[in-house]
Amino acid sequence: MNVIVRNLNPTKVKVIDELAKEKGMSRQEFLKVQIEKIATTNELSEIEDKYQLLLEKVILVLEQNTETMKKIYKVIEELSEEDDFHEL
Repeated sequence: MNVIVRNLNPTKVKVIDELAKEKGMSRQEFLKVQIEKIATTNELSEIEDKYQLLLEKVILVLEQNTETMKKIYKVIEELSEEDDFHEL
C-alpha cells in the first residue's frame, strides 16, 4: 500500500534524510520501517494491556483459592483433633 505525506517541514525532511543516511537506508526505506514500528508498538501496547488485565484476574483467583485452601486446611485440622480426642 502506498502512503503520501504532504506539506512536511523541509528542515524535518532533512533530519529524516540524515537519519536514513546514518542507517544506510533511503528515505523511503527509513520511513517505512518507522511507520511499521509505530503500528507494531501500538499492537504490542494493546496486547500488554490485555495481558495485564488477565494477570490481575489470575492473581485475584489465586488469592481466593489460597484463602479457600486455608479454610479447608483448618477444617481438616479440627476434624483431626476431634478424631484424636475420640481415640482417648
